[in-house]
Amino acid sequence: MSYEVYEGKNKQERKGESIKQKSFDSKRFVLSENPEMRKRLKILSGAIDKFKEEHPEVISLSLFGSFTKGYAVEDSDIDGCLNVDDSKMRHENREKWHYSEFMGPTGFIKFLKDQFKEKGIDMDGKISIEPNYISEDYIEKTIGMGGDNFKLFLMQVSNGAKKYRRAIFDTLRSLGGERGETAWRRIMDFLCDWENNGLPPEVIQQKRKLYPDTLDAGEKKFL
Repeated sequence: MSYEVYEGKNKQERKGESIKQKSFDSKRFVLSENPEMRKRLKILSGAIDKFKEEHPEVISLSLFGSFTKGYAVEDSDIDGCLNVDDSKMRHENREKWHYSEFMGPTGFIKFLKDQFKEKGIDMDGKISIEPNYISEDYIEKTIGMGGDNFKLFLMQVSNGAKKYRRAIFDTLRSLGGERGETAWRRIMDFLCDWENNGLPPEVIQQKRKLYPDTLDAGEKKFL
C-alpha cells in the first residue's frame, strides 16, 4: 500500500487504513515509504547517537506510535521513551536530572528539535518523549510485577538495550519454571497492548501472535 493513501486523513482514519496492509498480520513494525518520514527517522537516529556520547546514562530510544506503523505524515508526533540507567546518573536528584535543560528527556527534546531545525524541519510541539528509568537492580526488583521492563522491547532507534534485555531474561530464568514463563508472558501482554493501543480488542488479540510466548522464543527474537 502506497503511503499516499494516508495523506489528508486524520489519525484514526490512518490507523484504519494501516490494518488493511498486507504486512499488518505478519509484522510488528512497518516503516513508511514516504521519503520525508525516512528522512526524519534518519535524523532521529543520528540525534540519539550524538546525545548518548555526552550522556552515558542514556541507554537507547524506544519508539512507538505512527512512526513504527507506517502511517505517519508530516504533522505526526514522534512518540517515544528515553531509556535511562539511573544508576549511572551524574546527579543523585532524579527530578533535577529530569528537568535539566541539557539532560534527561527535557534536554533531549530540545537537542532533537535543534537537530531537525538544522535540516529545515520544525518539530515544535510534535515530540513526545518520556523517560523510562531502568537499571539491572530495578529489573531484579520488579520483574515479577512487569513494571516498565517491556519498554526495552519496543522498536529501538539506537543500540544499547541488549545488555538490559539480557538482564531481563537472566532474572526471569532465575525465578524458575512456570513462574518465569508467566512473568515473560505478562511482559509481552504489556508490550502488545502498548504497541497496538487504540485498535479494536479483537485486532489486538490477533496481533498477539507476533509476540513470543516463551523465554526460549523471546531470547531468539530479541537477543
